[in-house]
Amino acid sequence: MSEDTVDAIIIGLVSQEPDYKVSLSINRKLGYGLKSVEPITLETEKPDNDIFFSKFSYAQENRDLTINLISNRVGNNFFIKKLVNIDFLFVIYNADNNRIIDEIVGKLREINGITAVFIIDQNQTKDKNLQLLQI
Repeated sequence: MSEDTVDAIIIGLVSQEPDYKVSLSINRKLGYGLKSVEPITLETEKPDNDIFFSKFSYAQENRDLTINLISNRVGNNFFIKKLVNIDFLFVIYNADNNRIIDEIVGKLREINGITAVFIIDQNQTKDKNLQLLQI
């Protein structure tokens, strides 16, 4: 795995809903407890222009499963620039098998307000910001 990739499964979500509604819908459908945490900050040349991407996080102690929901879009700025059609990144850490991923993807596709769900191939999506997704 290269230094530009993260040891996790990244799922792209397309939704016109605001971040808090998407997180609430995911919590209801999947039984998670995503909560707003400190956003991911991308520094710009001017400190007053730093970009803040919202982040919601949930950790499942008994399975060591951790999930982050990160906004990919703030105005005209993108966290992962090559994913301009993706509104949110749903990042799953420590998933122990593909069945869990398939189950999560299936449930995400059932949520009203989420119009598309894609598993992101990190090898095809080179971006320096991927390293910021590490736990």
